[in-house]
Amino acid sequence: MNKKKIILKSVGFLTAGVIVSGAFLINFDTYSWFSDEMTSQVRVMSATTEDLIKILDKSMEEENGKWVNPKEIKIKGTDKIATNATFYFSLDGDIKDYILHINPAKLRFKGGIYTADIKPNINLIQFINLLIDGPKKINGTLKIKYLNEFIDEPREVSFTREYLIKQFRKEFDKNDSKEVVRNNNDEIKGDLIEVIKYIANKIEWNEEKNIKEGKENIASIDKSIDKIKLQENQIEIISIVAPKILGYIENLEVTINDLNKVIDENVFKIEKLNVEKKILETKVKELEEIKKENEKIKEEQKLNIEKLTKEVDKLNDYIDKLKDNNEELNERILDLKEYKKDLARTIRSLRNEKESLIKENEKLKIENKELKKEIKNLKDRLSEDNDDDDTELSTDDDDDDTVVDDVYGSN
Repeated sequence: MNKKKIILKSVGFLTAGVIVSGAFLINFDTYSWFSDEMTSQVRVMSATTEDLIKILDKSMEEENGKWVNPKEIKIKGTDKIATNATFYFSLDGDIKDYILHINPAKLRFKGGIYTADIKPNINLIQFINLLIDGPKKINGTLKIKYLNEFIDEPREVSFTREYLIKQFRKEFDKNDSKEVVRNNNDEIKGDLIEVIKYIANKIEWNEEKNIKEGKENIASIDKSIDKIKLQENQIEIISIVAPKILGYIENLEVTINDLNKVIDENVFKIEKLNVEKKILETKVKELEEIKKENEKIKEEQKLNIEKLTKEVDKLNDYIDKLKDNNEELNERILDLKEYKKDLARTIRSLRNEKESLIKENEKLKIENKELKKEIKNLKDRLSEDNDDDDTELSTDDDDDDTVVDDVYGSN
């Protein structure tokens, strides 16, 4: 058992040694530690950068020693460089966030040329920042390394904002954005919508003024709605997000203009009605004044009626009194009528008596005349006897005649 373990351990160590040796041999591209390849690499260690490589066409501009917007870099190995020499590239500064990692370059033979592409790697957030308020230039350092940084050749590199934006757009145009969104799930679409909203909030759109003017036109009576003026890029965005909305907006504009005409007609009618309303309000005021006057007159009439009522009451009382008096008078009249009748009867009786008295008076006159004659005769007879006695007798006769006249005189 111990022998087997020892044999197995020995085989394991041997196998591990072979694998490690093979790894070292592969790394140096040779089957021997003492080949010309190894010797040449050892000799290179004493050479300078210019002795080993040359930088050819950079496809770029230079500005104050800086490489500006480089698209690629070409490296040519000299006769002093080893075969299959591998170079490494590193990026420092801000450019490392905007440029893809550059893969190592291997020169297959002496004098070989290797072209390393310098490709921008811009994400959407970086693109938005560049568009809105990004720096005008992105600066950094590109280093070329060889033999564990024995050669460490730095180059100052600068990328302009316009160049990076242009490269992003080129890359974006290569992909079918609609197809990308169609294949993404709802969560990715939601994130993209948030990005679109973020971008839209950062941009001052030109139609805002047109919308304000449109609102002012809506407020006016005689103006129609102007069409919303959009830029071509805005129309493209709207056509992508909501393809039918522009046609819908046009229909709305036509509808709104038609409604505006109806509103104008109604406003005209309303103005006419307002004029009529003012006229009616004036008439109402006049009627209110008349009503007030009528109320005053009514109050006055009420007072007058109250006064008249009182007077009527007084008159009624007076009439009642007059009625009472009238009744009394009627009774008196009746009494007077009865009295009149009595008087009439009395008058008739008196007239009868008068007539009888007249008749008697006539008789008495006749008798008186006869008596006078007799008296005269007597006087004549007695005159002779006694004058004094005649005188007295004469006087007495005169007195008797007077009495008779008074009693039986004319009617």
